[in-house]
Amino acid sequence: MDKAKKYQAHVRFSDKEREKILYEARELRFSVPELLKSTYFRKGPLRILMRREDTDQVIQLLVKACGSLNHIRQGITAGLVNGTEDDLSGIGRALTGIMAIMNANAFRKR
Repeated sequence: MDKAKKYQAHVRFSDKEREKILYEARELRFSVPELLKSTYFRKGPLRILMRREDTDQVIQLLVKACGSLNHIRQGITAGLVNGTEDDLSGIGRALTGIMAIMNANAFRKR
């Protein structure tokens, strides 16, 4: 059992501050207390790297790349090595798309 005492702190926020905290907690999938504690004890605010839409798009591209890899694996298992060029180029396109999203987010205005 944790021997640390449980302390509470009550903080007042302006409406604008409250909305920002709620938005960031929702985007980072933290509760408000988790967000505030991690931000304070990590010595700096957390930064949202990608919007939710971008995350969904990256996941879709990863699924496509994994499908192509699985198709190549099945061909190799069956002893067929011909016809993998299309699958490899599909993986390349998916990874290029992911890099484009990551680069766009790295330079996006916060």
